[in-house]
Amino acid sequence: MQLPAQEMTGLSLAATAITLIGLRSLSNWDAIAHKLPDPNGGLVSAKIGSFRYRLNALESQIWEYTNGTVSLKAIAQQLRLPLKKVQQIAFRLIAVGLAEEVPLIVSTPSTQVIEPLPTQLHSEATNSKVSHSFLHNLMGFLSTNKSIASAPLGFSAERSRSAKKQSLRIA
Repeated sequence: MQLPAQEMTGLSLAATAITLIGLRSLSNWDAIAHKLPDPNGGLVSAKIGSFRYRLNALESQIWEYTNGTVSLKAIAQQLRLPLKKVQQIAFRLIAVGLAEEVPLIVSTPSTQVIEPLPTQLHSEATNSKVSHSFLHNLMGFLSTNKSIASAPLGFSAERSRSAKKQSLRIA
């Protein structure tokens, strides 16, 4: 087998660097449009520290937003770029392993209307009186039985008392 001597330049590039160059020169994104990241999603950095790729100016600007808190839509507005362009650049960063797409929680205003209490219930609640002695007894009970409040769920006060008695007998 003969090596193609004329094509051999002595230069070498990593496959991911070639991928980045190829995606930069891609003019028709229709074939992979369904693979573009979600406009409501964000980017997080997949690389810590320095990396060996040379990013162009737009890639570097978008790279600054790889903290997982800003959506691609917001990045496009901030940088005054078309959303599709930002998605394409984000795809390039994801394809070479520099970034990862993350979903962001989009807060939507609540549409649920909370009805006020009927006036009859409201008037009953404000007119009901709790006796002073009841409140005094309740406060006394709660302050002397702190073990009930601090016991784990499913652990009864009776079991707590019997455990204390057994530990006193042993000691």
